[in-house]
Amino acid sequence: MPDDKFADSLEEFVSEHLAGIENPVRARKVIHECTWGTNRYERHEIALLDTPLLQRLRDIQQLGFGFFTFPTAIHSRFDHTLGVVTQASHFSDMLREKYIREDQNPIQDQDKIHLRLAALLHDVGHCIFSHASEEVYGLLPEMQVIRSNKPYVNNSPHEVLTAKILETKAFGVSFDKVRDNYTVDCKIEDLTNFILGHDEKAFRFRSDILNGPFDADKLDYQFRDARFSGIPMTIDLDRLWYATGIGEVEDYEGHKWKRLVVDYTGTSPLEQILFNRIQLYPSLYHHHKVRAGLCMLKGIIEYVQKKKQTGVYFGRKSGVRFNKLSDFLWGSELDFWAMGTRYEKNSTMHNLVHDLQYRRLLKRAMIISFKTIKRDDGWKEIQSKRHSYNIDMHEKLRKTARRIAREARKKGIKCYDEQVWIDLPLPPRVSKDMWGAFVQFSDESKEPLPEVFPIQQWLELYDMHKWRGHVFVPLGHEQEFAPIVKGILKEEFKLNPEDTAFTHCNLTPPK
Repeated sequence: MPDDKFADSLEEFVSEHLAGIENPVRARKVIHECTWGTNRYERHEIALLDTPLLQRLRDIQQLGFGFFTFPTAIHSRFDHTLGVVTQASHFSDMLREKYIREDQNPIQDQDKIHLRLAALLHDVGHCIFSHASEEVYGLLPEMQVIRSNKPYVNNSPHEVLTAKILETKAFGVSFDKVRDNYTVDCKIEDLTNFILGHDEKAFRFRSDILNGPFDADKLDYQFRDARFSGIPMTIDLDRLWYATGIGEVEDYEGHKWKRLVVDYTGTSPLEQILFNRIQLYPSLYHHHKVRAGLCMLKGIIEYVQKKKQTGVYFGRKSGVRFNKLSDFLWGSELDFWAMGTRYEKNSTMHNLVHDLQYRRLLKRAMIISFKTIKRDDGWKEIQSKRHSYNIDMHEKLRKTARRIAREARKKGIKCYDEQVWIDLPLPPRVSKDMWGAFVQFSDESKEPLPEVFPIQQWLELYDMHKWRGHVFVPLGHEQEFAPIVKGILKEEFKLNPEDTAFTHCNLTPPK
């Protein structure tokens, strides 16, 4: 497990960000937001919602750098959190209504309270620019050690960080005050199980509501991200609610679980969820300008990490080096942009931050895809690397990118190592989720969705027609970089690009 310094730094962060939680909340509140309308929040929920731990989510972009391409995509993790609470409530109410008619009640009053609290807290581990910074702190040694433990192996870094926050002594003390002040019967372990998607086999359907193949989290972010980006998208929620139930399923080891299942007459909403995710990735999450912004963020953090000075101011913390998990939690995105103003004009740090802030984005010098690279041994190696992002892969790509930067400087091109990136985004995590979605044909017959609907074929088509990797270089020097990139990638990875790898970047193919 991480050392005591990690535990101490996390305790300090949580303790400061739960200040004021003892202040009494006199009444429930109604909050209106434009995606799901008007919703009511209980006093104990408002007590948590009003703490800095939750309020900091207002200053974290839900879509990272999506606003560079879609100007209205400026919704926050706070907005998304409210939406997930709403959708978790809808899920709970739908199941309660369905099974009460059959003299059953699989979702008790306490279960709904727990689910709403877990939904409220499910994203407290997110840091600046959401998944953009997660690609950095996810590779830190602390996170690697934590995720090597069985409870966290299949969870994303931000889910793990959320769970570690809820497990601190500081959160436990504050949560005890909430439970005592508002008579809430709930254990922190219940919340972390829902957030991580863990639950005992007889009640796995409860955690499916918040962390499953078609959970409240996915339903909210798909609707919200599409709405604010202006990408037309729909899910037939009424049909999904009607067709969803609870059934006993058997895994490949012969264990039986009670999980959410969908009647075979109502699988179309599951297909819509799949289609939406496959559409959102190339159109939004993996758009080359969004990825360019993400690489620039990585470059700034990398520059801070290697500085010989004492680090930077971030939030109220000085000396931040972004080399431990807690460093990423302390500041907001406003604090991040302010880092550029704390340095002299034309200094490296000033230039790196201001280029990103004012959208002087890195440009493509080469596209890596099924249609732009000759499908030989080099392509097979890249294919294998892009399906699992780990430290070894990261170091190999960064070493190659730094070599490209050095060769460019030898030719008189002014650039920093932090401005050259080989970006191979992970493909959508659709298959893993969909194997947990079961279609019910009868009480005895239930099949995973991929055995009913050709998901694997869709993913193969996505690989062939939609997935793109890029080599990003400084603005205005793309053509000069093109022959350098071509030569070094051929040496390092045996990649043989077609002319389209450059013409699709509006460049003349190098000889």
